[in-house]
Amino acid sequence: MVRKGVEECARTYEGLFVEGDPDARIKSLEMRNVGTVKAMVEAIARDDFDAIARVVDEGVRLQILAPPDVPFIRSAEGAPAFVDAVRRNFTMLEAQTPVVLSIVAQGEAVVVILREQGRYAEDGRGYDLHAVQEFLFREGKLARVFEICARS
Repeated sequence: MVRKGVEECARTYEGLFVEGDPDARIKSLEMRNVGTVKAMVEAIARDDFDAIARVVDEGVRLQILAPPDVPFIRSAEGAPAFVDAVRRNFTMLEAQTPVVLSIVAQGEAVVVILREQGRYAEDGRGYDLHAVQEFLFREGKLARVFEICARS
């Protein structure tokens, strides 16, 4: 399965990061981390969760704060639980059309602000969410994802 909307969204990551910053391309740590987030989004678009497992730290943590009716797995700790939660959360969604509004990276942190619309696979109910996602890296591996979602 290819998630077209997610795949198209991934193409915007690096361009949005360098937009407006003439020195962005010489920030090698930040470019690497933005590239890793982009690669993870591309892997999700292809349902290639093994690729995600290769870039996460053994102790990676996931925390999602969202409205009660959003059916996501909201927390996970450790690489196997993290990858399983990401897989299960994305299989709950259909017709995703995420749009990245901004990306900021500083050192080991990448922050993505996005809006996503689509449907929940279970009941076909539509959703329209804004989210802030913070990705923290440690020694080149993803160590934590913290996401806050709200209805648009």
